[in-house]
Amino acid sequence: MTTVHGRDDHSARSTLLEGQAQDARSGFVTLDRKDNLMNPQPMSRRDASDLAAHVRREAHNAKALASVRTAEVLADFEKQMATEYSFDQDAVWKKAAAEADTVVREAREKIAQRCRELGIPARFAPSLGGISWYNRGENMVNERRAELRRVAETRLAAMEKAAKVQIETKSLEMQKVLLSGVLTTSEAQAFLAQIPTASDLMPVLALGEIAKQLGPGRNYYGVEPDDDDVEPDDDAEPDHDDAP
Repeated sequence: MTTVHGRDDHSARSTLLEGQAQDARSGFVTLDRKDNLMNPQPMSRRDASDLAAHVRREAHNAKALASVRTAEVLADFEKQMATEYSFDQDAVWKKAAAEADTVVREAREKIAQRCRELGIPARFAPSLGGISWYNRGENMVNERRAELRRVAETRLAAMEKAAKVQIETKSLEMQKVLLSGVLTTSEAQAFLAQIPTASDLMPVLALGEIAKQLGPGRNYYGVEPDDDDVEPDDDAEPDHDDAP
């Protein structure tokens, strides 16, 4: 019996030491896990105070990371604006481009033949221009990118401010609960996971959403806004003449 009790005591002590080591690595305060497992009781005032202090530190760090998150989200937005698409990276695009090239080539031959029939010298004859693949839309224009960037920065500033307020509000709520003394140690440890993070509160910005918020810009390079983004205006004057 002595040996059995010895093993049980050793096992319980190992569990306690392992828990303390985990607490040290994670920054949590050391609590009496052995007693808590055997007889769950509300935390002592000291343990509750220590955990409340931990919540304050975590909230402080989370608010500091909100500024870092702003830079991350803005960098992602810049990447979206800089994305280029090659005609041959998609099978449908590649096929459509090839078909368009064939149509233009045949049209050029017909126009040239008619010019010869009309006696128009080749050097003075009209011709059909080619087609071009634009690897970006209106975001290829510096002016438009600057407009989109300003809207994104304004949105991010508001998101960062709101995130910090939410983090602080949650921190105060958690401290109030912890200091009320109603939680056991295990409940309090699980409770700590409720601290929100900047990543949770500040998702990435979608280029399309920011463009929709900004509204349609000028008709850059013949790029038309999506029908869902703008209501048709029959009285609007075009910015550029239509080009073939």
